[in-house]
Amino acid sequence: MIFFVIAAVLILWQLLSVSGLVSPILVPSLFSIGKALVRDTLSGLLPAQLLFSLLLVALGALIGTAGAALLVFLASLGRRARQGVGLLNALLHPLPGIALLPLVVLWAGTGTPAVLLVMVHSALWPVYLNLQSGIDEIPPRYREMAANWEMTMTQRLFHLVLPSIFPSLLSGLKTAWARCWRALIAAEMVFGAAGFLGGLGWYIFERRVYMDTAGLYAGLLLVMLSGAAVDRFLFGSLRRFTDCRWGKVEG
Repeated sequence: MIFFVIAAVLILWQLLSVSGLVSPILVPSLFSIGKALVRDTLSGLLPAQLLFSLLLVALGALIGTAGAALLVFLASLGRRARQGVGLLNALLHPLPGIALLPLVVLWAGTGTPAVLLVMVHSALWPVYLNLQSGIDEIPPRYREMAANWEMTMTQRLFHLVLPSIFPSLLSGLKTAWARCWRALIAAEMVFGAAGFLGGLGWYIFERRVYMDTAGLYAGLLLVMLSGAAVDRFLFGSLRRFTDCRWGKVEG
């Protein structure tokens, strides 16, 4: 069904483009968009900027995950510590990362560190919530078994905690990836390139400045396809691994 909807949208787009009712600057033909996509792919520009974006998002998500693990550890130190971390989450989690960008630019400039800080903020809180939720849902009998078997902290971490929270962690990472991806694209479109070459957000920004709407739509298309590919192949594979590990499907 979804393929018929996509086909209908593409046909309608092409008819609108060639009808003359709308300026081709606003609605370029599918051929023009495809030509721009092929041109900048073969030139190496799009692959380089896509790789830069993916690496930067991965780094932001990784640092955010490490920060979330630290918050979970701090929250485990006592009731007041848990309340303090919970207050931080209540205050900062609803704050969009892009809203922090003007302040971050004052601290770190307009380069990669500024965008990275925004992505870390975007990834930190959803991962923390999912990690904390996963730990809270560990059945008490598992903890009792670990105590009875006199498991060390390392054994508890690798044989009890990580297997128990992995589905929650995966859910948090998926949300963190989506938020980091949006933060990177938005930051580069508003404040310029992150780094020497820039990523897909900078590519879209440049196409807009030069009124290359075919290239602009090509960049937007690549953003959507890249996000869908990461979701399907990376997180889809991890989800299947999780299902097999927990006996939901046969491995």
